[in-house]
Amino acid sequence: MQPSAFDRAYFQSLKRDLLAATRDFFRVPDSQVNESFARGFGVNTYAALIAALDGNHPRKHLKAPGVELLDHAAFAARMTELSDDRTAESVSAILEGARIEIKIVRRSPARQNPVRYSDIAYDVTVDILGVPPEVLESSPEFLIPEFFRPDGTELYRLDCDWSFRVDGEYAVTRKQSGRGLLNTKVVDGHWKGALYVYSPQHQEDDSRCLRSVKAALARAMLPALTSRVRCSIFRPDRYQHGAWRVRIAIGPVIQAFLGGSRLVFALPKLPKRHVVMDKGFMFDMGVGVFQDGEWCADIYSNGIHEDENPTSLAQVKAELLQAVNLALQGAGFGG
Repeated sequence: MQPSAFDRAYFQSLKRDLLAATRDFFRVPDSQVNESFARGFGVNTYAALIAALDGNHPRKHLKAPGVELLDHAAFAARMTELSDDRTAESVSAILEGARIEIKIVRRSPARQNPVRYSDIAYDVTVDILGVPPEVLESSPEFLIPEFFRPDGTELYRLDCDWSFRVDGEYAVTRKQSGRGLLNTKVVDGHWKGALYVYSPQHQEDDSRCLRSVKAALARAMLPALTSRVRCSIFRPDRYQHGAWRVRIAIGPVIQAFLGGSRLVFALPKLPKRHVVMDKGFMFDMGVGVFQDGEWCADIYSNGIHEDENPTSLAQVKAELLQAVNLALQGAGFGG
């Protein structure tokens, strides 16, 4: 981001494009975007950002072309504080340039099977644009979202074609039941699957259902498309309640910057949590090291039931991301 004239008009154009790209999937309050941009550009408030853009801030000036670069990590951290981690990660990926086109098309009557099934089926396709080829070549993985009522009733189900499934020791299935694999991946910049609508209410009027599915799928997929830092925390089927799998990946932008240099980071203090790093990912006691662009560990609730743990998984993710980004800053990466 190096505009020839980085002023208020350019910033408003930047924000407008970002909001337009999110609008088809989910709404992000204007105030959250403003404050997140402010943090990303190195000031504490939107008012301070406007002052800096206008050249009226006593310490921060954003007029010089090519001098100021957005700190994506700071942008995402602030949006996480104001909303949630999934929204922040999705918006950050869009800010990097990622775009997805989701199409959900109801199957023809000839392809429905009302004799055997009571659902109505749809084909789902996703095309991905604006993502570096190095990211797509890694076949980014994510978990298919689920759509259950609090009472356990499944309103509709999203599934992927068999060639997009990812099975293995860290498999996650629907409702941890051992059936219905949720691990999936992007293949050559595309994703394909199907939607099955069970609820009679949504069969009669599918507009709300389709909006919900598009939003959930976008929020699941977009974080996997980042070219910077991504932290995933999930519970594979074989893990007990209170045990979680953690994977942090650094994208091609960062790997190119590091140029093969080793990236180590100090684990943050996580009250009532115990981190066990995988073999090869521990540099020293309390210090992690990346191997081939990733760091992996298990994390447990320590001495307290998971449901009562004062350090939420959202806090764990935020602290880990901050630790890795601090290490990157120490290595000279600007975010």
